[in-house]
Amino acid sequence: MNLSLLANRRTWFLVGFALLLLLAVSYALTETTLGATLAVNLYLPLISNVPQLCGTIPC
Repeated sequence: MNLSLLANRRTWFLVGFALLLLLAVSYALTETTLGATLAVNLYLPLISNVPQLCGTIPC
């Protein structure tokens, strides 16, 4: 009983640590200059290559 309780605590500790690490990575990619740099390098070239549409015809 005591051993399974200890393993359960260890499992929940690892799950909590993984979620905290995921939260830190998410924050770093959304609120810092690293996230802005990645957005400029990855996202903006994708949307700049798409032709602009004015309704149903290209502008």
